[in-house]
Amino acid sequence: TCTLAITPTATSSRVLVLIQAKLGTSNDGFTAWADVIRASTVIGSGTGTTNIDCVSFAQGSPASAGNRSIMPADVCWLDEPDTTSATTYSLRVWAMSGSTVYVGRAGVTAATAYGDCGTSITLMEIAP
Repeated sequence: TCTLAITPTATSSRVLVLIQAKLGTSNDGFTAWADVIRASTVIGSGTGTTNIDCVSFAQGSPASAGNRSIMPADVCWLDEPDTTSATTYSLRVWAMSGSTVYVGRAGVTAATAYGDCGTSITLMEIAP
């Protein structure tokens, strides 16, 4: 998982969370879901009652990609943490039952044949 911390200078500050990730799944036609987490709280998600309704973002792999697809999972979220304490943000990912999600590479075993991709979190304080 990708994790980064920031310490806001004022409780009224906002934090711009930018995540650039690439996801792969071990099976064709499967979906990878991802959440942006502040400390232990999911942020930037829906308010539904199922996993599909409550994720920060999701990507599906093509049904015939041969586990070689690398799906973009990029997010930009303006958060209001309401604290001056160090605050940790991270990316949490999971896949549909029966599949595995990989961060930064395709879903094939020989991932190096298709290249690895960087994953990053950038945090910027937006002062009041």
